[in-house]
This record gives sequence, structure tokens and C-alpha cells, in this order.
Amino acid sequence: MLSKKPIQLFGGHIAPDLVNQILNDTGTDPDHLPLMQHALMRTWFATQEKVGSENDDIELKRVDYENVGRFNEALSRHLDEAWEQLDNNQQKIAKQLFLCLCEHAGEGTFIRRMVKLGEVAEMANVKPDEVIDVVRVFQDNERNFIMASPLGELNKKSVLDISHEALLRQWNRLTTWIENEASSAQIYKRLVDTAILHKEKKAQLLVDPELQIALNWKASVVPNKVWAGQYNEHFDLALNFLDESNNARDHERAEVEIQHRWRIPRFFIFIFVFVLFFGSKSDSGLITLAILDQIADIAYDLGLSDEFSYALSEVFLVSAHVVLYLGLEYFLKGLFRRFSIEPIRRKVSSDSLIDPDTNADEIAYSGFWRRLIAGVIDVFVLYTTLIAVMAAFFMFEDSISDSLFDLIETFIVATLLLTMWLYEAIMTSRWRQATFGKMVVGIYVTDIKGERLTFLRASARFIGKFLLYGVGLLLQPFTEKKQALYDKIASTLVVRK
Repeated sequence: MLSKKPIQLFGGHIAPDLVNQILNDTGTDPDHLPLMQHALMRTWFATQEKVGSENDDIELKRVDYENVGRFNEALSRHLDEAWEQLDNNQQKIAKQLFLCLCEHAGEGTFIRRMVKLGEVAEMANVKPDEVIDVVRVFQDNERNFIMASPLGELNKKSVLDISHEALLRQWNRLTTWIENEASSAQIYKRLVDTAILHKEKKAQLLVDPELQIALNWKASVVPNKVWAGQYNEHFDLALNFLDESNNARDHERAEVEIQHRWRIPRFFIFIFVFVLFFGSKSDSGLITLAILDQIADIAYDLGLSDEFSYALSEVFLVSAHVVLYLGLEYFLKGLFRRFSIEPIRRKVSSDSLIDPDTNADEIAYSGFWRRLIAGVIDVFVLYTTLIAVMAAFFMFEDSISDSLFDLIETFIVATLLLTMWLYEAIMTSRWRQATFGKMVVGIYVTDIKGERLTFLRASARFIGKFLLYGVGLLLQPFTEKKQALYDKIASTLVVRK
């Protein structure tokens, strides 16, 4: 039963429909009495302001009760009024103040706690006078949301407390803060635990997505040692561990970016050496006909056949250009790295605070022409092997009988196939996950999950590639993930770095 006597003592009365509304709003919640009192107080002052009367002839009506937020919203709206009087810096202090005055006890339960004003100032990294100004806003104008003891002027030794725990559960803004604080504390404690394990060599550095979550937390919360001390004292260890993890990731990202940017210069180096190779048999070539003739003369003086002399010249020609390519790439890549590493590191470091959801890595599948060029380069590499085998064969051609000749010819073909298989399978299942041709154009092979291939899967891919190369590669541009037919058979992907 709702008593009307307190209102009547002040010369006012309450409308019957408002009585029924309040009775309907109240329930079994333990906060119902202070919330009802606060809602009626707010309704009383709102009505006074509207009718311009102090106490006489005031009727509390349902519309005024609803305007102040009714039973469930009146307290939250009143707190928001105080909040909106603060400037941006004061709002940050107020947030830290109320978080110091309460804590999340789990399962949606919030409990109050007393705290010294000076501790709030340290937590918010501000002067005590700035905290005092904020506290007064929540005490003045009949708000009384925060109590202080001892009574009198506020100072850094004043002990603060909230007036009622209902405030913890009913202020919507504070409820969100407390939940975020609990989540922030959980991230920090997990970071500390991992840092301790890493110090004991029982855990690795953080990697994404855990690393990015921790970095986003650090940027948004900006934790300090006083705040962290509430939960765990190893604040410096945790942040040093986070910085070390971030530096390791930035270094890895910088290396990936260098490889990505280097792919075009590397391609032009290859084209340059490739042109030199085909122009080397002319007098204007890097390796002139005169040098090749000298090689042929030496072979003739040694009594070697013309076929072997030719094979030896070809091996020398190919080997010289391979060495030239490797030397140019090593030297020029070193210069490229020297002048680009710092800007790249700064770039990847600035990208660290981007939310992972908005910076998710998209898989870049390799296109048809890139794979075709890689195939041509691999054929060029294997051509060197073929020439070497043929050179050994022609060296002893005159002393081989016809019956043995056919057997050796079969052996040469088998050796060539074995070389092709091991070249493809070993290189695509090892660290770089790419053949020499794929390295040049900046692509590599993974399984369908993006992991490195096993040797068995790489071998299966080679068999499919050997049997279906022409048809399989022609289908590649028309598949969703740019897979050739043999990629689909072996469940593999070819992606760009």
C-alpha cells in the first residue's frame, strides 16, 4: 500500500492514476524502495518548477512522473544531468571516480567500496583538486550521490562512498563502465600471466589476434601502475612483454612488406639477365662467342666430342647467368633493404593500433600470368639440369654399345622426371613454400587452410600437375580461388606474398 501522508504533510497530494502506476512499477527488486523515493522526489521538484509554487496546492500527476523517467529511469537520468555538466576532462575523472567506488563481483553483481580521494586522483593521473570539483557536482543541487567522511572540506584524505548500491545497478552509463572495466581487468591479468610464463620460458610472445586485442586495450584504456595495482603488481613486466611482442610482429611484418615491395625489382632483374642470356651468343653479348669458342677449343684439345663441347658451353652459359642473377639480387636487395627498412617499420608500427576487424588480411590468390611466368622460369632452371645430364651422356657416347645406349637413355629420362619431382615437392613443402620461379614472381603454395604443404601433398600436386598441366592451368582463371585442376585435386592454393 502506497502511503500518501508524507506528501500531504507538505501540502501536496498525488493523483490516483499515479498511485496505480507506481504500484505497478514496483516489484520484488531490493532497489525498489530507494528508487521509488527518488522518482517521487524528482517528480515533486519537477512539479514545483512547473507550477511555480513551493509547497501549496501541488498535485503529483502521472505525466510529470513519466517525464522524469518513472521508476526505472529517474535515477539514471538524474545522474546523466550531473554528467552532462562536466567538460571532457572532468567526465574522464568522473568515470574513474565511480569505477573506484564499485567493482564487478561476477554474474551481473556489483558491489560498492570506499576509496580515498587521493587514490582516485592517482588512478586518474590528475590533481586532487580536480577530483574535488567533480565530486561536488554529484553532491550539490540535492543530488547527494557521493558521500564523504569526515564531514567538512574535501581533501585527498577524504574517504568517498556512494549513497546507495541502487546507483550501481540503475545508472546505465555506470553499468557499461563496470562491465568494460571487468573486461579490461581480465585482459590485463591474462597478459600478466602470459608475461610471467614467457619469463620462465614456458610461453611464446603474443601473436595475433591476442596481440592486437592487447594493443587495442592498451591504446583505449591507457593503463597506469596505480590502476594495475588493483589486480596485479607485475605491471612493468606485462607492458614490456607486450612491447616485445609488438616489436617482433612489426619486424615480421616489415620483412613481409620488403618481400612484397621487392618482387617487382626482382622481376626486372630476371628480365635483364634473361635478355642477356639470349643475347650472349652474339659478339655484343655479356659472354661472347669468343669465350664460348675458347671453351670449345679446350674441349677439343682434351679429345672430347663436339656434342660434349657444345653441352659444356651451354652449362657454362646457363651457370654464369644464374650466378649473375643471384649476385645482382643479393647486392641490390641489400641496398633496397637499407634505404627502405625504416620507413616500412614506421608504417607497420602505425598500423598496429588498427582494429583487426577493419584490417583483416585478405588472401590474394595468384593470377594466371604470374603463375605462367613462374613456370617458364622453372623450365629454365630445369633446363640447366637437363644439359648437365646430357653432357655426361655425350662424354661417353662413343664407348657405349647400342644395347646399353637404350638403357642409359631410359635412365636419363627417369633421372629427369625424378629431378622434376624432387624440385617441385621439396621446394613447395619447405620454408619458402615455392620453387625458384615462384620466388621470383612473389607467390607460394599452401594447403586449403593456408598452412605449409607436407611432402606427400606436394608430391600429389606434382603428379597432378605433370599429368594435367595444360588443361589444369587453363582452368585456373575461372575458379573461385584461382586454383588449377591439380590444385583442386591436391587441395592446395597458390597465393601472393
